[in-house]
Amino acid sequence: GFFSNDVVTGKTATLAREGSAALMAEGMRRGSQCTGDFTAMDHLGAADVLVEDIRAEFGIPHRS
Repeated sequence: GFFSNDVVTGKTATLAREGSAALMAEGMRRGSQCTGDFTAMDHLGAADVLVEDIRAEFGIPHRS
């Protein structure tokens, strides 16, 4: 929603879209339950690690 012109129309009212507020709330709830900070991990180095193992290491709950 930053700009609109004759060529490009920006997206607006993202949280007004159906289900988006609930999805954001679910993400915030899951994020608050994490037990580690995976933002500083070596993401490329962990490319061969199973997602289940990373979730276990950082306490990332599954989506509801």
